[in-house]
Amino acid sequence: MSVQRGEIGSIELHYGELQVQTDRYATRVFKNEEINETDELRRRLLVKYAQSGASSSQIVLTSETVYPLRQEFVVDNQIKHVDEISESKEVSSCVVVATIKMVQEKYGWFYAGCRKCAKKVLTKKEFLEKFHDISDDILNLTSTALICPKCKCECESITPKFKVQVRVQDDTGSVSFVLFDNQVAKLIGVPAVDIRERQVNEKNTETFPHEISRLLERKLAFKIEVSDYNLKNPEWMVYTVLKVCDDPEVISELLGDGDHADEVSQEYLQMNPVNLGESSQGPQDSISKDVVSVMADSSMMTSENDSATSPNGKRSVEKDDDNLNVGELSTNAKRSRKKPSKYES
Repeated sequence: MSVQRGEIGSIELHYGELQVQTDRYATRVFKNEEINETDELRRRLLVKYAQSGASSSQIVLTSETVYPLRQEFVVDNQIKHVDEISESKEVSSCVVVATIKMVQEKYGWFYAGCRKCAKKVLTKKEFLEKFHDISDDILNLTSTALICPKCKCECESITPKFKVQVRVQDDTGSVSFVLFDNQVAKLIGVPAVDIRERQVNEKNTETFPHEISRLLERKLAFKIEVSDYNLKNPEWMVYTVLKVCDDPEVISELLGDGDHADEVSQEYLQMNPVNLGESSQGPQDSISKDVVSVMADSSMMTSENDSATSPNGKRSVEKDDDNLNVGELSTNAKRSRKKPSKYES
């Protein structure tokens, strides 16, 4: 484990002159996950701060601080409502404040990732179909070998990584987002490898883990990507989450409601009912804004038992190639509105 320290500075306009000032002193910690002691420390911190109810954006071996979070979510990115996402005409990112109303279990909850780079590993057959410039080392591997497409070599150590698709809602509609490993681990307070180990020990690997239900009813700020695939396939209304912020002050500022940070932290602001049906991922319903109401507790799992729903549902869309079967580590799995205050003149 190594530590890097330094000052975070900013340029301020003071009485008509630009001045450089230091905002705070910061420390970054780099760790090697292959060292058992450092990985155990990370796990303990995740559990500790999840139990304390602290904002995950301000904890757990991260170089982020409140200032860069605000900079990234409030200053540097455009905030959009759910029904405005599909209006994007170019590859871009934006910030959306919404509440997670449903975990779409049929898409699974994890994939088998390379321990070095976290990329999803491929079977030899999949690798040969996807790439053309193949080295002799790869060609000489056995048919059961697992290959990292980023490292371009046989993956000797794999680990479960979260990939969770959720349905989120604001007062204009609903849409599907995909959350990945670090995002989910921070929000639910437990890494994917711990959940999978529990399931393996309980001989219960085909159920959907109850821990992921902790995502439900969380009001969050999502920085999402509108990808080239989204633009070329406008009917595919599923967006990748680049970063998540659960800081109540940042969320309140995004909503233009700075006087009610405490209310935002409760994550139960009143919302208009919309249709959360998964059919709105398809071409018939680009983003649902119908009168069908889905109550939050209809999708809430109150039991500490895993869901009986199998995580092995497959998606018949080219974009999703994370349905890798590697045994116990695999998952086959416009409306008038008041804009937030930051845009008001």
